[in-house]
Amino acid sequence: MQRNARAWLDEDGYSSEDVEAPGSEPATGSGSQIAIVRPRNFRDAVTIGEYFRQEIPVIINLEDMSNAEAWRIIDFASGLILGLRGDIERISRRTFLIVPEGATILTVHNSLTEEGFFNQA
Repeated sequence: MQRNARAWLDEDGYSSEDVEAPGSEPATGSGSQIAIVRPRNFRDAVTIGEYFRQEIPVIINLEDMSNAEAWRIIDFASGLILGLRGDIERISRRTFLIVPEGATILTVHNSLTEEGFFNQA
């Protein structure tokens, strides 16, 4: 799937992409795809919707938006997941993950022991 992107640097000097709407072809192949969208205004909600309609999980980073605009995006995403039977999970204060029907967001890690990765004596 081809997409047009324009690279830019944020105020901290990190490179990001300003992603336009994805192509009309559905995701195919054996690999997994996850879209990362960093909307600048509410018009970028179209990009989120297009990816989600193609059953591609979307990470939505709202750090570049005002609170009012960010709430509009979350309301839009809530409508998407209600209408298409998806799910949403808050990843951080201003970052969310939406997944299509059939995908599962794992939030409990019962298989990890209390000793875990960092307690390697």
